[in-house]
Amino acid sequence: MNCADEILNAREERAAIVSSMTQDGCVVTIKANVVGADKNIEESYLLVRYFTARVFEKLGGRVFPFECADGFWTAILTDGDARSIKEMCVALESEDGGRFVDIDVFARGATRSETRGFKRKCYLCERDAYLCAVERRHSKDELLKTFKEGVRSLIFEKVTEAVIFGITKELDLNNKFGCVTPTSDGSHKDLNYEIMLSARDAIAPYMTKTFETGFEFGEDGLLKKLRPIGLEAEAAMYKATGGVNAYKGLIFVLGILLGALGANLKKNGDKKSVYSVVCGICGGVTKELAAKEGKTFGEKAYEKHGVTGVRGHAENGFPAVEKVTEIIDDEYSEKSLMR
Repeated sequence: MNCADEILNAREERAAIVSSMTQDGCVVTIKANVVGADKNIEESYLLVRYFTARVFEKLGGRVFPFECADGFWTAILTDGDARSIKEMCVALESEDGGRFVDIDVFARGATRSETRGFKRKCYLCERDAYLCAVERRHSKDELLKTFKEGVRSLIFEKVTEAVIFGITKELDLNNKFGCVTPTSDGSHKDLNYEIMLSARDAIAPYMTKTFETGFEFGEDGLLKKLRPIGLEAEAAMYKATGGVNAYKGLIFVLGILLGALGANLKKNGDKKSVYSVVCGICGGVTKELAAKEGKTFGEKAYEKHGVTGVRGHAENGFPAVEKVTEIIDDEYSEKSLMR
């Protein structure tokens, strides 16, 4: 069986899966528009996951991921009027990155998807995409390059936004004992809210870079690649704060988590496997505490009392972070089911 046959068979299987699922409700499918024979390129996983999250955020329901010769795709089983859902999905396709994805909507019991109502434009020009494909106006390499660069640009931008959002939400928590808030400097004489914001903005690009690095290189030897980025982030932080430590611990934790997430999302990794990646890349980091000279307080605590601190948490895959995300996910799922 050649590649074309495998892709055609995969499309038939997807149609059968969707047809079966529509017996239970409205189905939304999300798939990347990847040119060429290899539909399972790394960027397609990022794109499908991103738009799956966007659709789920609006509709709720149950998400089912699938891998096949025609590429990674997801199906969301939900309730609601298929025509209205299609209009919402068309709006998503008009957003940044939406031109690279197909979001199809199938009404309960339907065998065909809802129509878009218009023809989509080409990646590279304003002409009809179908005609461009038929006439081969653009080379496969040109289209694939545009796809990859567009997807990476979109996702890396969203990672930066998420980093800034997360740091700001924590900073704005009020009251936090001894910590900087919008209304208090806490126990700090050398930090305030404005300085913390400056530090946040200084380190955010480097945190995105850790995600990019994980996505680019994968898990193997990743910690060695992340460490120079962490040092660059620290230097930027100190420059922004006038030499005061605002987020050194966060740089370590978030840098590793984002690097692991990037490596995990190269393929169809689930949330739990992110923490396994953390364990894999951080193996042996506590032993480094004993090997150092000119020890910090944390290193002395490890030497005298065996306290592993944040390094120990990293070696174990940040179990506290995993537990909190499980709680958040449970609450989010309950809310989605109540819609």
